[in-house]
Amino acid sequence: MTHYAPRERLECPGQALSLGLADVPPHVPSYYAATAHWHASHPPLAGEDVADVCVIGGGYTGLSTALHLAERG
Repeated sequence: MTHYAPRERLECPGQALSLGLADVPPHVPSYYAATAHWHASHPPLAGEDVADVCVIGGGYTGLSTALHLAERG
């Protein structure tokens, strides 16, 4: 059994990077990040509308939720 001496606690997670304690792979830009329209503006909905469900967000979770709801009618 190997015993390790306790390490000094870092004040913040980013401190590990500045001290060279963490190996971080270089950032690789993705196709999604290069082609996404981050600030697409749309006019607000006019009037009133009624819905059983409203999915907010178009990320993986929002898309999956909308797909599963649509499949169930």
